[in-house]
Amino acid sequence: EALPKFIGGFITGWSETTWDVLTLMSAGDTVIAERVDRTVAHGKQIDLPCCGVFEMKGGKIAVWRDYFDLATYMKPLGG
Repeated sequence: EALPKFIGGFITGWSETTWDVLTLMSAGDTVIAERVDRTVAHGKQIDLPCCGVFEMKGGKIAVWRDYFDLATYMKPLGG
C-alpha cells in the first residue's frame, strides 16, 4: 500500500524509463536483481546502477529494497 505513494513521489518528472537487468538470481523466496535504471527525468538522462533485493510471499513482493548511490541520480538534475 505504501509503495505507490513512495514511488509516485520519486518518479515525478520522469518521462521514460528502461531497466537493463545485468544479473538475476533467486534462492527460496529471495530474488536479487542487479540492473541499470535508465531514466529521463526533467529532460535529463540518468543511468543509475542499482541492486534490488525482493522478498516474495504468496507470489507477490512482500519486501523491496533497492541499493543505489543517490548522488548518481541527483547530479544530472543539478542537485
